[in-house]
Amino acid sequence: MTSINVQVQSNAGVVLAAPQPISGDYTLKERGVGSLTLTYPPTISASTFQKDGRVVLSYNGIAEGGTWLIRRVQQKLANRERSLVVTCVHANHLLSRRIVAYAAGSAQASKTGHADDLMKAIVRENFTAPTDATRTMSATYGIGSIDDDAGAGPTVTTAFSRQTVLKVLQDLADLSAAQGTYVGFEVRTVGSALTFGTYTQQRGIDRRSGAAGYLYVSPSTGAIASSTYDQNWTDEKTYIYAVGQGTDVSRAIGTATNATATALSPLGRIEDAYQDNGTADTATLDDDAAQQIYAQRAQIRYEAQAQDSPAFIYNRDYAWGDFLTISDFDQIFNCRVDPAHVTWGRDGVRLDNRFIYDSTGAAL
Repeated sequence: MTSINVQVQSNAGVVLAAPQPISGDYTLKERGVGSLTLTYPPTISASTFQKDGRVVLSYNGIAEGGTWLIRRVQQKLANRERSLVVTCVHANHLLSRRIVAYAAGSAQASKTGHADDLMKAIVRENFTAPTDATRTMSATYGIGSIDDDAGAGPTVTTAFSRQTVLKVLQDLADLSAAQGTYVGFEVRTVGSALTFGTYTQQRGIDRRSGAAGYLYVSPSTGAIASSTYDQNWTDEKTYIYAVGQGTDVSRAIGTATNATATALSPLGRIEDAYQDNGTADTATLDDDAAQQIYAQRAQIRYEAQAQDSPAFIYNRDYAWGDFLTISDFDQIFNCRVDPAHVTWGRDGVRLDNRFIYDSTGAAL
């Protein structure tokens, strides 16, 4: 039987006496900000839940999402029944609380290096060791440490002054995928502290065919509730011109092409232009173009909805962020378990976990 447990803490990390919620709903999404909604009976005081109070959620004894932060408390009356609804966000939300507060062209807003190490440098320069010390996030309650550099991502060049840190990290992740390497990031919980780190290939366990953790998955095993395979070239672009600073023939230009997609059709070259007035650096513009190639790729996508079966149970046999192989539609798809979506209440637990395959090898 599935077991879900919720622990409520103050924003200082003190465990509070709070009953289990009547119902809940959470979604976890890699490289994004997950959400958690908890519904309580009206007998619990709204004052129990503080701004940025912490919630720790476990599913079958395994922590889901690490630390959640309270961002909304609603007291409701509907159909003569009162309830208290608490909305939380994944700790990745902290990454949206700082911008890159440095001038264009500065060392902190224009970088070349391994994408995963650049991510850590950006968090370091805007959270744990900014030049303006008033911007330093609390090491006790916020991001207190950053993983060591690993040099595992591709080398990229990018400029990003005055953008939110979360968006810059997401853009770097897309840029990495465009160059063939999946790079993810997460504010995760280590003990009671929050740490920023990155990962390549997959967040969880590699369960693909040939890996040590291989797990066979197909509709015939009862693990798949529904699935679709969609080949959509409608909005595809295969050659991008990135246009930078300058005028007329002296304007800086970067380019990128998706040679594989172009070769699939005699009409395969489909052009578009992207404007970046913030730079004249051709390496940056080439990376801009590569990122746009990735963003405007064909949507060749397999998506399946998971369901528990005797041999395939969430957080026993697989988990959010795992990488696995699915046999379906007479094909083989390497898929991420992402997003994870769980709803529970008086009627039990409902899974809406998704297995996603994307046509770009780097995005798998």
